[in-house]
Amino acid sequence: MVHMPLGLYRSGLYASAASSILTEKTGGVTLSRMPTNKDVKERIKSFSSIGKSVKN
Repeated sequence: MVHMPLGLYRSGLYASAASSILTEKTGGVTLSRMPTNKDVKERIKSFSSIGKSVKN
């Protein structure tokens, strides 16, 4: 079992709930709207690079 910080778990849970509500309100899930694995990995990379572009 992998342990993660509680804040990270809660953030993921919140994001999952919010995205499921958004999906329901915008017409549900259809095959044509599903992202590819590459799309998801690129989105994750864009999140990872956010902090790197900020100058302190």
